[in-house]
Amino acid sequence: MTDNVRRARILKQIEIETGEAARLSAAAQHESMKEFVSRAVSDLDEAMVWLSVKDRTRESEDRWLSFVEAIIDLAASRIHIAREILDERGPHVMMSP
Repeated sequence: MTDNVRRARILKQIEIETGEAARLSAAAQHESMKEFVSRAVSDLDEAMVWLSVKDRTRESEDRWLSFVEAIIDLAASRIHIAREILDERGPHVMMSP
């Protein structure tokens, strides 16, 4: 996969996960769940920042994109957990530390 195709796929995934996070945050009624989802949004924001850094070599591009994908995977995991808990226990569920 070329770097441009990979970048486009990464951007699409960020867009999808950001939309799902917004939906979950709107559905959540307890502040602890909203905060948990906001951590995923922060992860996605961080991924965008790292993706926009231009100061890297062609040789490091693969590692760089892998790093960004790892951040997105963390955010997607948080979103998945939030979705599962909200679906199972309802919008008033409290997230414990």
